[in-house]
Amino acid sequence: MSGSGLFSRVGLDTRVVEALGSTSFIDPTSGTPILDGIEWDGNAFLFTSHGLASGEPNYVDYLARALFVKNGARYDRKEEQLCTLTDPSATYAPQGAADLGFDSARRMVAIPHLFGNAITFLTLSR
Repeated sequence: MSGSGLFSRVGLDTRVVEALGSTSFIDPTSGTPILDGIEWDGNAFLFTSHGLASGEPNYVDYLARALFVKNGARYDRKEEQLCTLTDPSATYAPQGAADLGFDSARRMVAIPHLFGNAITFLTLSR
């Protein structure tokens, strides 16, 4: 994973770095994919993104999930937006959610607010 939204797999035994693909969330100013915090939930990658999801008119933060499935010589991406983190009608983190932590036993995500003294906790369904 890099700040530019690219996922890679590193083989610790082989020392081979393999590009998996990028996120579909884009930075509206540069047009490049972008993601920040990342955790493995046991099935897919959970990540935060600053930018635009497909069809979204405003720059916002998201919590999303991505899975890369091998298809011959390439990987296919399955991506799901779990929630918008800057929804003014919700109690989620304000713009500036970057890192995250994941408690697999409780399926709980912790998202620190970069521009505030708080942490948002979300419980994911199984």
